[in-house]
Amino acid sequence: MTNRRLNRRGFLAATLTAAASAQIASLTPAAPAALKKSQKSPPNIILIMADDVGYECFGCYGSKQYKTPRIDQMSAAGVRFTHCHSTPLCTPSRVKIMTGMDNVRNYYNFGTFPKGQTTFAHMLKNAGYQTAFTGKWQLELVSGLFPKDVGFDNVCRLIGEWPRYWKTPIELNGKKLPAEKGAYGPDRFTAFATDLIKNHKPSHKPFMLYFPMTLVHSPFQPTPGSKDRNSRNAQRNFEDMVAHMDTCVGRILDALKQAKLTDNTIIMFTGDNGTHTALSSTLDGRTIRGGKGHTTDQGTHVPLIVAGPGVSAGEVCDDLIDFSDFLPTLAHIARTDPPTVADLDGRTFWPQCQGKKGSPRQWLFNYYFPRPYVKKYDNKYRHSEIRWARTKEYKLYGDGRFYNVQKDPSEQTPLPPKTAPTIRQTLQKVLNEMPKKGANINYKKTSK
Repeated sequence: MTNRRLNRRGFLAATLTAAASAQIASLTPAAPAALKKSQKSPPNIILIMADDVGYECFGCYGSKQYKTPRIDQMSAAGVRFTHCHSTPLCTPSRVKIMTGMDNVRNYYNFGTFPKGQTTFAHMLKNAGYQTAFTGKWQLELVSGLFPKDVGFDNVCRLIGEWPRYWKTPIELNGKKLPAEKGAYGPDRFTAFATDLIKNHKPSHKPFMLYFPMTLVHSPFQPTPGSKDRNSRNAQRNFEDMVAHMDTCVGRILDALKQAKLTDNTIIMFTGDNGTHTALSSTLDGRTIRGGKGHTTDQGTHVPLIVAGPGVSAGEVCDDLIDFSDFLPTLAHIARTDPPTVADLDGRTFWPQCQGKKGSPRQWLFNYYFPRPYVKKYDNKYRHSEIRWARTKEYKLYGDGRFYNVQKDPSEQTPLPPKTAPTIRQTLQKVLNEMPKKGANINYKKTSK
């Protein structure tokens, strides 16, 4: 399909049947509540989170292997963070980014969002935002909570997990859309996002769109842009998937420009955890094996790029960023207060986006116990609780292992006990002050 055809018909018509397009057009709020004339609207916010992709897969981070021109464009127009860290698996990172709390406090089970949590959607909705969700949810197991249950007004989501690319089952605001032959799931989710942007008017309340993408998670399949639509080469297909992920981001950037919303929209791009372990990438002359599911840098080090009004263009920030920091940052952007809940672990990085010093982290803490209900720990996702604290250079585990992760990112050689005693003492204090056991320990398993 040529760009000319896409420009004429729009992405919705290009990716959906007429009936499905009509459903989206009718269910997307065309006229959200208007602002009072005396009100000055805070910026719109778009948070895009790719699935299973580390920092090493982007041109703006130095990759020559992957094609990401639109995300690189975002980086050139905004701030690129070099030390953003997630939890190394999808569910815990999603719970953390939405609640601003470390997983040790509120993570219970894989595939479930815990009940009773305040999310950034709740927070922004209370601040007057229209909230929307598109893409992968995957958090309804056990708790039975869906996006509309945690603060999102307008929802276009993948039903279940599979198939996520071709013949994708999609639910739009409670109504199931047909799984169309020849339609590519990521394009349909992106079409929802671009349609939301196109329908927004200056008189409307600001919108917040959360887009946890289905790309680039396995299975590694050809995309609409692949030269070989029958390829079974995982590495080649993955590279095509990264390119298509970039294309989807570009469509959102283009929609903002066409709607004249670029100057009033903050857009963020990150990844939920590191790249799949079956894949390898070359960066700065070294081979980086994907580390999804592992607590090394390859599992936690993800991209973070922020662009929009007030953001310093072309800046690179080396401050530590934790996934719990997103919620207070979104509050800062929206000119509202974070939720008044105990143990909010995040801190805003919005000042750094503006070129200011802010209050950068000296350390971050992480807790990882993705499948607590499994009695036999027999693979990388099934193990006992893991706790660690780290600076940009050093990392201390709860069991005493200590690494210079700047020199040894794969954690091959533990440091002797007397190495860097001051930093080790600081990190030990962090571990001592955080809970020793996760909230999941007292959680009753009600699923397989």
